[in-house]
Amino acid sequence: MSRNLYFICPTDNLESIINSTFNEENYFVTSLANSVTLNRELVKELFSIIKSKKINHVTFILSDNNTIVLDALRSKNFKDIRGLGSFYERIEKHKCYVDSVWCSSDIQQIIISYILNHKKREFENLINSSVKQLNINAIIYNSHRDEFSKVRGELLSLDFFNLN
Repeated sequence: MSRNLYFICPTDNLESIINSTFNEENYFVTSLANSVTLNRELVKELFSIIKSKKINHVTFILSDNNTIVLDALRSKNFKDIRGLGSFYERIEKHKCYVDSVWCSSDIQQIIISYILNHKKREFENLINSSVKQLNINAIIYNSHRDEFSKVRGELLSLDFFNLN
């Protein structure tokens, strides 16, 4: 049996959907829009759980209509919530880059993919290389079709963007 650790947003209400779709041993870490700051101390704590529960998959998930991401792209009502200020700034900066380079009506899908890819890469950079058996991925829940899909690739990454 596979054991999974899912990073989810509490506003997406995905626990029961994940449990019914992925009928395995599932564990959850919640933070608003996966905005959790991953640092060595937190990863160390997570790895004690990963080892004790024998977790072999870590997945970052957001819904395509995530309340926090939609708010960051539009009204910004929640930007003063502790810990979301810099997260909102990063989303706004990425939105500006996307708008300047790309004409897309699906900007929230691009932003959600960016967030999930960023968290996945951040986690991969902090894990101990001795944990080779740990599979790390990111998926988006499509609420209209009631299905999970892989995130878009690195369509536009601020880390690698150069305009000459």
